[in-house]
Amino acid sequence: MLQRFSWQIGIVGLIMISGCKAAEDPTYPVRGSVTFDGTPIADGQIYFMDKGTAVLNVALPIRNGKYEGLVKAGIWRVEIHAYRDAGMQSPMPGMPPEPVRIDYIPPKYGSESDLTATVAADGGSNEFNFDLKSAPTVDSPE
Repeated sequence: MLQRFSWQIGIVGLIMISGCKAAEDPTYPVRGSVTFDGTPIADGQIYFMDKGTAVLNVALPIRNGKYEGLVKAGIWRVEIHAYRDAGMQSPMPGMPPEPVRIDYIPPKYGSESDLTATVAADGGSNEFNFDLKSAPTVDSPE
């Protein structure tokens, strides 16, 4: 009887491993450029977040002002983060200093971003370029 029970457990385990994965939504290629005050962002991340829940769908690396990757179709809230060295700091007293990197992109493009991207499933270009500014520009009167 114990052998029969072990055999049944083994079959159930195989079924669970082999076929119980939920189908995933298809993803589509996206790409684009990101500049800050006209300069390509050297090292950063672009996040595609669910607009309703703020759940991260995907994070793509930004290298030399460019990014590319796969994202599910839909309208996404976009956050952009970029990092630069800010010197050395000891994490705790008595510990050797370590490099510190800070996110220099203003929150209006990061955690407080209103940027969006609509990723199309119909073969659209899905190219999204972002030209970020450190301060609002004031148009001169004509």
